[in-house]
Amino acid sequence: MGTAERSETIDRVLTLRDFWRGRNLESHLLIERLTANNLSIGLAFAGYRLGMAANMLSVGSGVIGIVALLTAIVLPVEMPAVSVVTIFALSQFALLLDCVDGQLARVTGTASEYGAFLDKAIDFISMPFQYAAVFVYAYRYYTGIGMTPVAEAVLLFGFIFILGTLARFFTWQIFYSAFPEKYEYTKIKDNYVTILIKNCMDHQVSIFNILIALISPITCLLVFFLQLLLRAAAYIRYLRRVRSG
Repeated sequence: MGTAERSETIDRVLTLRDFWRGRNLESHLLIERLTANNLSIGLAFAGYRLGMAANMLSVGSGVIGIVALLTAIVLPVEMPAVSVVTIFALSQFALLLDCVDGQLARVTGTASEYGAFLDKAIDFISMPFQYAAVFVYAYRYYTGIGMTPVAEAVLLFGFIFILGTLARFFTWQIFYSAFPEKYEYTKIKDNYVTILIKNCMDHQVSIFNILIALISPITCLLVFFLQLLLRAAAYIRYLRRVRSG
């Protein structure tokens, strides 16, 4: 965005239509685009009218992620449906705020390298807390009904899942920061299979998967396990890209 265009964007009063036109259409994450990205448009416009800064909303996303974990620690194990829906709602709201900050920064012309860094840093904090909320509550639930071995297995898997997610995140950040030209070049090599894999391990899919626990906790864990395998594959793929020169 040029200086004149940016100045014009800031000086004039923006409308909801401006935010709709400024939505992110480049992402291959179809489910997130159809849900969180679209829902965040109204919130971004509301934040703009309230005079909120994009970075403020980024921090808000991180805070909600932490709240999700704290809530999972105190939610009643006797009411699993209410507790699962609560964790889902908090995680979804955190993701919405994560989308809102980008929407607001793009449309108002206030995007910056610092803002992009802060957004990624908050993701690094918020997402693991949201995942931890799911596994901590599952541990408490299975312990409460006397299935301690299952509870311990779930907690161990949760630790591995979060560790795998962070490993993939670190690898991507190193690849993106240390080899920007190579990253831009290899990014265009994504095919339909790669795009499908990215959609399957998307954070929005993880959040929707929380609701599957209402029907089948085993299926919910299997979906998380599949995502863990896909993220491990992505981790290896990044390393191979770096070595390929």
